[in-house]
Amino acid sequence: MQWSMKGRLHCQCYSFDETFKTYDFQKFATAFFNSDVVRGTLETDEGLPSEECEVEAIHVPCSLLSMDIFNRCVGVVTHPTGRIKSCFEEYHNSVLINDCLKRMLCINDSEDYDLFSEGERAEFLFRLFKHVVIGGELVQPSDDISVYTDFVRNLYRDLISVQKVAGSDEINIVSLVYDVKVKNNHLLVYPAAKEHENTFAYLIVNPIKRHVFALSHVYGIGQF
Repeated sequence: MQWSMKGRLHCQCYSFDETFKTYDFQKFATAFFNSDVVRGTLETDEGLPSEECEVEAIHVPCSLLSMDIFNRCVGVVTHPTGRIKSCFEEYHNSVLINDCLKRMLCINDSEDYDLFSEGERAEFLFRLFKHVVIGGELVQPSDDISVYTDFVRNLYRDLISVQKVAGSDEINIVSLVYDVKVKNNHLLVYPAAKEHENTFAYLIVNPIKRHVFALSHVYGIGQF
């Protein structure tokens, strides 16, 4: 509720009965969003059209196994205690920037943008963190970075599946993540007709257990 995402952040799990082929994910995603089951149950603002939809799917790197990457924020965009530093207010793509954490995440020419490389920013874990920090239209920012990292850690664990490498203690992520957009007659319909920096949709596929999470959020005013 505090982050204005209630009722706008959706996560649903579906199962499938075919062998998942990484090289043919576009076909999988198209079949998924054109399935009658998905059309009838997917939580969206406006629903999916009954006619055939076009799907754009882009692979998202997902290799991080811990939240350690965010430790470098402490003492830079936060105080040593983890309390987030304030900054002068400004708007960026309709998002109110009023603290150093959000400024580092959103503004390319900010003094702390280089705290993370472009490769790190592309990671699914980093994307989740950024999405949660931005929140919705009436977001009430948290004062301490640990509130965000704790929430994102739990969400990431729920979404991502891992397995041990045979003969070792090494753990690998088996889930595959895709940033998706659904169009009808070349017009965007999912996650929403209007694009925004914090309107997003992902499919997170576990090819071993044959299930897929649909995670989406539409920027706006969350439920109270």
